[in-house]
Amino acid sequence: MATGTQASALSPSGGRRGRLPREARRAQLLERARELFGEKGYHATSVADIIRRAELARGTFYLYFENKPQLFEAMLEDLLARLDRSLSLPEPGRGRPLLAEQLQTALRQVLATLMADPVVVRLVLGEAEGLDGESRSRVRAFLRVVLARIAGVLRAGQAMGLIHPCHTLRGGLGGVLVSETGAVKMGA
Repeated sequence: MATGTQASALSPSGGRRGRLPREARRAQLLERARELFGEKGYHATSVADIIRRAELARGTFYLYFENKPQLFEAMLEDLLARLDRSLSLPEPGRGRPLLAEQLQTALRQVLATLMADPVVVRLVLGEAEGLDGESRSRVRAFLRVVLARIAGVLRAGQAMGLIHPCHTLRGGLGGVLVSETGAVKMGA
């Protein structure tokens, strides 16, 4: 059982209150925002909600982020960094079966990294239209980078003779068709 002095150092959630290292505090804000965005959506979540969930003073938020859009941009950057760390392209000069396996692994790595953060992916794909102009530009830039990573994997497969350009085009056009016609709705 905590003594009076010890009890005052505990947060309501049972964790120790006090000074976290700067990066840990920033990560805490990002995680609490991610939780709230997942529960309520980006637009329905306020900075005040994030501050309350993180059990911080209002000014602490602004030591790390100027506003909610900047926090969202940090989430996108974090996801790209994880994507870059997880991605390993096939190495030329290996046997065809091994190259095909490496290519499949690289594509799975991209998808697994994206799907490991379903809240951010849902925000990018589902709520981007309601963002302000600057935030929408950041989302478009994020998508360009993700698509460039995927294109790099596909180009490596084409260079090794494992993927025919026609198959890549057919798959891409199929995705556009589904996206534009709404034939498949993404779940929340």
